[in-house]
Amino acid sequence: MCASKSQSLDNDSGSFVRRIASHPERRTLSRWVLWFSFLNLLFFIPLFYRYLSYAGNMEGRLLYVYVPVALIGHIFTLVVLINLLIFFPLLVIFPKRWIIWGASVAVVTLLCILLEIDYGVYGQYRFHLNSIVIDFFINGGNEVIDLSWATWVSSILKAAGLFIFQCILAFAAWKIALRPKSQPFIKTAIWVGIFSILGSHMIHVWADGNYYRPVTRITRHIPLYYPLTAKRFLEKYGLADLEKNIEQRKLEKLGKRHNTISYPSAPLVYSKPDKQLNMLYIVIDSWRFDMMTPEITPEIKKFMSGHPVMEFKNHISGGNGTRTGIFTLFYGIFGSNWETMETEQIGPVFMKEIIQSGYQPGIFASAKLTSPAFNQTIFRDIVKLRTYSDGEKAWERDRDCVNDWMAWFAERDRNNPFFSLLFFDSAHGYTFPPDYPKVFTPVWERVDYHLLDNDFDPLPYLNRYKTALHFIDSLVGQILATLENDQVLNNTLILITSDHGQEFNDNGKNFWGHGSNFTQYQVHVPFVIYWPGKNAATYTHASSHFDLTPTVMTDLLGCQNPISDYSNGRYLFDTSPREWLFSGGVTSQAILQKEKIIAMFNTGNYEIYDLKNNIIQDAYLPMDVIREALKEMNRFSK
Repeated sequence: MCASKSQSLDNDSGSFVRRIASHPERRTLSRWVLWFSFLNLLFFIPLFYRYLSYAGNMEGRLLYVYVPVALIGHIFTLVVLINLLIFFPLLVIFPKRWIIWGASVAVVTLLCILLEIDYGVYGQYRFHLNSIVIDFFINGGNEVIDLSWATWVSSILKAAGLFIFQCILAFAAWKIALRPKSQPFIKTAIWVGIFSILGSHMIHVWADGNYYRPVTRITRHIPLYYPLTAKRFLEKYGLADLEKNIEQRKLEKLGKRHNTISYPSAPLVYSKPDKQLNMLYIVIDSWRFDMMTPEITPEIKKFMSGHPVMEFKNHISGGNGTRTGIFTLFYGIFGSNWETMETEQIGPVFMKEIIQSGYQPGIFASAKLTSPAFNQTIFRDIVKLRTYSDGEKAWERDRDCVNDWMAWFAERDRNNPFFSLLFFDSAHGYTFPPDYPKVFTPVWERVDYHLLDNDFDPLPYLNRYKTALHFIDSLVGQILATLENDQVLNNTLILITSDHGQEFNDNGKNFWGHGSNFTQYQVHVPFVIYWPGKNAATYTHASSHFDLTPTVMTDLLGCQNPISDYSNGRYLFDTSPREWLFSGGVTSQAILQKEKIIAMFNTGNYEIYDLKNNIIQDAYLPMDVIREALKEMNRFSK
């Protein structure tokens, strides 16, 4: 009986599909939808192509293939999605000509208008349309963008023109759809679209893995375009040699670089200082502001109590993750520029001047410098860069870092200054040697992420994190003792900080780790500087990772330019009040104020939170702050 009932249902559903297919008007309307979509695909190609004018000079024969297939494939994908989500459901439910026509023309006209607005926004700010911009127009009005009556009239006429044009396309598509021999052409067009999607993504995978910049540099300019990448897959199966390709592309770029970013915005002028200080940056991954105590980091605190150090109590990382945190520390510019710097392989002016000034670079990172690609951004100008450490666990790699640093330090040229980075990872991985003392108890014997929820007791987890920090501190103590024994402290600047913080559900919102919000637990970090010649001090003003590079560039490297020529930061010792700070991540970025956090997401949406990450209902955007942030975001755009 069940079988017969199931068979009856199958027959009913099959007959329903046959009735849809056999409906004569529905068949004609289906052909019309396909032709209307095809004609609009042709119309949208030049609209999308306009964005590539912001990609700079387009070089390389491969672009003659990639650009057409990328645009066709991308627009074809969008067309398919619109058909599946809007047109075909309407076709099934309301198979009436004027309903389908009216809805289709209205939807596509609206998309055209949004694309025109996006193009205008992108031309001005170099980012695509999002909810912040929409809120500008709705709530900001002329306070943000002063639109004249002529602009309004022009915009209305353009919108009307787009609507009329879509009506013309609708009639043209209807005439073609009535022809019985039009169907084979549509099938061919669909196959062209499918092969364009596959071809464009395959080309981009190859270009990304081989650092072929002419292809990868144009990706960010195309709205809603997210092509595939597969560096690790290519390297794993011997289809790409990442190190070899990086060096080869560097040579090819000499003398013919066409950047889409103006960084620095003016040629930098230097006045060589009388005395060059060594520089050592000690960065502890995932070390948050309240975890620098005599119990957790005794060696660091002992150094601070015995030497004239400067501590910045209210210091914010430029990001809530490693990529943006380290990027902002070295570049001093917004982390939203990461993709441009990576695809165009532009290093920070700070590191360029370090090398040109004769500093010996010694970069020792526990985690691989190839992911994120610091090897082709921050440290791209360093010859024979050490990109990885030996060891299965983070604590093993941290020890390997220290051992290699000790050897490098002993063998360095003492007649020239050095710049060195030590980047520890054990706290990020919650690891320490098996025989290391359990300094904090109770301690979680292993980290089981699947157990974490809003009711989980964070204490054992937090104690494991503290123990990992205690272990790193013991390694830092060895480094500091070596510097003291070698009698170089009197001419060595030492920075001790972190790339970002680490949260343990501190706000009761079930956030664990980092990269998920911009509360103090994820972006507020320790920041301590030992600077020979400067007095001990404790600063409580708001400071940021963006401020380090311009300060060192000015005071140690003798840069004579205004800071705004190469950084979004300011002089670190400027104690004047700040109305806002900026911090970013991979999927979002935020404007931080004293009482609220304005988080902007890559989806184009935004939320306004209080400092405990509660959404502030009916909060308004501070237009003057947003205007300043947009100006800074656009500072180095061409």
